[in-house]
Amino acid sequence: MFGTPALRALRQRFRDAHISVLTWQSSCEVLKGNPNIDCLIPCVGTLDMARTVSKLKSADIDLVVGLSHVGSWLSAAFPGVFKVGFNSTRLGWLYAEQVPDSRTIHAIDYCLQVVRSVGAVADSRRLEFYISDKDRDVAANWASAEGVTWRRTVVTIHPGGKNFTAKRWRTSGFAAVADRLVKELGAEVIIVGGPDDVPLAQSIADQARSRVFIAAGRLSLKQTGALIERSALFIGNDSAPQHIASALDTPVVALFGPTDPDNFGPSSSLSTVVTAGLPCSPCFHWMASPLQYLYLSSVKRLECRHECMSEISPDQVMSAAHQLLDRARQRSAARTERKLTVVRRE
Repeated sequence: MFGTPALRALRQRFRDAHISVLTWQSSCEVLKGNPNIDCLIPCVGTLDMARTVSKLKSADIDLVVGLSHVGSWLSAAFPGVFKVGFNSTRLGWLYAEQVPDSRTIHAIDYCLQVVRSVGAVADSRRLEFYISDKDRDVAANWASAEGVTWRRTVVTIHPGGKNFTAKRWRTSGFAAVADRLVKELGAEVIIVGGPDDVPLAQSIADQARSRVFIAAGRLSLKQTGALIERSALFIGNDSAPQHIASALDTPVVALFGPTDPDNFGPSSSLSTVVTAGLPCSPCFHWMASPLQYLYLSSVKRLECRHECMSEISPDQVMSAAHQLLDRARQRSAARTERKLTVVRRE
């Protein structure tokens, strides 16, 4: 997802090129429909990587661009090809052009630095996520069947984080926020996510006193995006739906703990990050050794009780939600006033 502005820049720089993207199977849905990609090549897992790369090596490739940590290491499998990628301090000997190893910047900007080294300059940092009209219709039909009216403020909530459970806020916190959204805003609250998020969504629904709608496990990622696109607000952990909301320009309340919002925070202007503000956070460092996943999920867990997430309060989240919705209303009013002014002048 963070590489989509860089892909757009590559397409603008190399308009007649055939651009193939190798990515994990789990990420393919995010990139489907992207007009800057000619061929999307899924890699099922680590064991499938060697087979996939061997097929690519037989193709006529002029440029290899690594837009992830793993993808940049894989560029070593293409000797004699012009290549650029991440982590120049360790892999710089591979690359035709050097890329600053700036790990304190956002992942979007790191990707843009990589493609800038081959003359591809982005027109913006805007993320891209494409939804078909068919997916919008499916999402709308699901919402109608469930009783979502869209006449009130609709808030989508994502409580998951499949590959890094330490990033999840507690379900009791989401339930408390859902109740307050209904009480204070008259909102309709939809819990979104994939099949793995169904137990979390059900736990929130069981704990909430107000009715919430469960879309988790019921819709595809694109159809979930269609719900997020129509929402007045998105609230969720550091995960793909949060970044989809940014791409769709839906206001985002982002909950962060072990990961660094400077690297992975929401990219839209209508967004705010909520943290517990603990000195030990963030403890996950971008592009560090993969062993930190094992450390964070096992060794450190013996002494860490996820306080960086558990100590985020519903009051913090609701305060951020109210402020963000106010900003969204002010922006909408300003845009309407500008349109009226243009009409009067004409």
